[in-house]
Amino acid sequence: MPLPRFHTAALPDAPAELLASLLHGPDGALPLPLLAGPAWDFWRGEREPRSGEHAGVRWADDGESLFLHLTVSEAEWQRDPAAASEAAYRRLEAARQQHPDRHWWRLWNYLGGILSGEGDDERYRQFTLGRHRAWAANGQLGDSLPAATAIGCDQGLHVFALAGRAIPLAIENPRQVSAWRYPRVYGLQPPSFARAALVPSGDAAWLFVSGTASIVGHESRHVGDVTAQFAEARANLDAVLDAAATQAGVVTADFVPRNFKLYYSDAADAARHPHAAEALAALAPTQVLHGVVCRRELAVEIEALYELPAGAARAIAP
Repeated sequence: MPLPRFHTAALPDAPAELLASLLHGPDGALPLPLLAGPAWDFWRGEREPRSGEHAGVRWADDGESLFLHLTVSEAEWQRDPAAASEAAYRRLEAARQQHPDRHWWRLWNYLGGILSGEGDDERYRQFTLGRHRAWAANGQLGDSLPAATAIGCDQGLHVFALAGRAIPLAIENPRQVSAWRYPRVYGLQPPSFARAALVPSGDAAWLFVSGTASIVGHESRHVGDVTAQFAEARANLDAVLDAAATQAGVVTADFVPRNFKLYYSDAADAARHPHAAEALAALAPTQVLHGVVCRRELAVEIEALYELPAGAARAIAP
């Protein structure tokens, strides 16, 4: 089962095998201002994909991997975020089911006004409620969840997803409570995602690391200190990587970093703390984005993509 290939670039490219080309920026598919780094993300399959639309979900399928994209208007999203989220995820699931033997790998969620509202009416909490209801309806909860990111944007709800024939392995972080086991204080239902997803292909793999912030256990750390929050997020990233290496039967250094995304709730923090992006960019292409983290006290979040090259490990069994 060949895996798709990921690339970043400053300018667009359009090979025949293109599954998705995504531009960062308010006018791009990814609706977040790009503060630094490559403007474009590309996913390339093994062959020229078919593409189409199902119930408002746009998709591309190369026979092995499936990319999906859905946008909910600001009016629908603002009217009832929980209902809009549930409907969006049910539509995504219906689209996935049009492509047999595809398993969810990774989802990216961009939420307009993510912190609008108080208590359980906060948009992020309403999103997690709607997503939970949709996942519950198709048996996707618990340790079968995919990796995910949820970041605030200007308006609407935008969901991008990768799925494929390879069965992913959910990876959790020993330094953190699994998000899907969070206590009631974080909402009517807990966030439904795994800390990472290890997607194998023989003795190679992708490791999709979910949005990772300064959280230990289930509590935010280092409120008001962006530098310390970045260091804590890096520690969590390393812990997830170590857990994935153990699962794959390799050493951590066998995983090669391919991409980082660094989100700042306050765009000015990117300029105030350049060392963060510099540290990541020394390892792999890094996109610095203005995107609001899902807790008011958190200033920064990191997501990552690692590759386990062919020949680095024994075949990884699901």
